[in-house]
Amino acid sequence: MTHLTSVVLISLTVLLNGCMTSSSKANLYFIVRTEPSNPTIIDLRTGERHFAVINRVLTREELDTGKVILGPFELRRAGHIPQRIPEDSVIIPSDVLDLLRRGGRDFDHAYPRFIKLEKDPDYWGSNERRNRVEITINSEPRGARIYEDGAFRGSTPLRLEFAIEKKHYQQGVFRSKQIIAAHDECLPEGQILELEVDPSWRYQEDRTVCVTSLL
Repeated sequence: MTHLTSVVLISLTVLLNGCMTSSSKANLYFIVRTEPSNPTIIDLRTGERHFAVINRVLTREELDTGKVILGPFELRRAGHIPQRIPEDSVIIPSDVLDLLRRGGRDFDHAYPRFIKLEKDPDYWGSNERRNRVEITINSEPRGARIYEDGAFRGSTPLRLEFAIEKKHYQQGVFRSKQIIAAHDECLPEGQILELEVDPSWRYQEDRTVCVTSLL
């Protein structure tokens, strides 16, 4: 009786290892190569948002048929014109499909075309993640009181931060308000700090340009 039980258990083990159980999951990784990289990918059928790579679980129907419907998608990147990827039907290679059905985990599929996203000429920088100018003000002697347009900002050494705005990109220059350094032992010193701004910087996000000034 013990011998028969062992035979039954071995047969069940072979059956389970040869088939995909209900708890097994096979994942699809859909890769899109772009310049600039890492766009947000919007699935226009579901509204789901993906970052750089689409990762989802393959459905039972897709594993049964060996066919995956991808798209349509829209690629979005700050400062660039959205680009659409049309719907496409992808056939899973038979050897890969066999592995997936036996409990294999991943099916990697790369979009065949390299996509270069075009810059939007009407884009003037991110409102949420603006680029910044960081000005470090030193003085000799230290401890000078710094005023910006009449408002006290602190004592040297002092670090001030300003957002780069649309007008700075358009004019190609950042100009601070009047900066005055006052010290009990010295006459007040004042100046307007300037920094050349490359208009192409607006296509970047959350960057900081550092400048040091001695007053």
